[in-house]
Amino acid sequence: MLRYLKSASKNNRRFQPQASELVNGLRHFVKPEGEAPGEPFTEADSKKAIHVIWDLIFDRVFIPGIDKAGAENTGWPFLTLTEHGQKVIEEARPVPYDPDGYLASVQAGAPGLHDTALRYLQEAVATFRARCYLASAVMLGAASERIFNELAESIGNAVADPNKQKSFRDKALRGNMRDRVNAVIGWCRNNRTLLKGEWARDERVEVFDRLAHFIRNRRNDAGHPQDPPAIPTHEQSYADLVVFRDYCSWVYELKADLDSRPGTIT
Repeated sequence: MLRYLKSASKNNRRFQPQASELVNGLRHFVKPEGEAPGEPFTEADSKKAIHVIWDLIFDRVFIPGIDKAGAENTGWPFLTLTEHGQKVIEEARPVPYDPDGYLASVQAGAPGLHDTALRYLQEAVATFRARCYLASAVMLGAASERIFNELAESIGNAVADPNKQKSFRDKALRGNMRDRVNAVIGWCRNNRTLLKGEWARDERVEVFDRLAHFIRNRRNDAGHPQDPPAIPTHEQSYADLVVFRDYCSWVYELKADLDSRPGTIT
């Protein structure tokens, strides 16, 4: 559905179809001569498409009605793509509204993703779809911590000097998460010239630093009782999951490099 919406709304930021138009357009989209040919589009598929449309309404991609002053068509079956919805369908890769596609894209960008991190990420996506944004933030933070531990282990194994290795492990694998994040980021900064690809650039390390602390802070705000609770918005939770994909990919890119040369970084 999202691929079809991206195609149908191209060059039309005021995309305001009726539900039946979307179903018929999707039917043509997946025909043999369509843009994304697939299996024959059945009556059951039409019913599923309506369910998906309602999911997208609840996910704030669409709102019912024509979003125009004085419009008479203010409800179903008329639909308007929201500003958030426009950003969603412009995303080139699968998004959390497509859980299977999103999780597959994360795994493709992070070969060897730890099973525990993947399980937490699955929970983060599921709770996001259920509009449980506090839970999603906590689960995403847990996934981040798991892959951060993976990276810290790889850095420790790559350090040649036993004393330096022990000092790093004491800082990066023990104590509170803030200090562990700072230890990993500090090591990356100090050894940037020994790293490969984008990790040799200041910009990658700085952005990674900000993302790591951002995800940790979001988890802490959500997981530590506050009155009132610091509940992320729907759009914030969506953005967190989208950003996490690149963050995860960067971790495993660096991890793969370090794992290929254990005990070689002085």
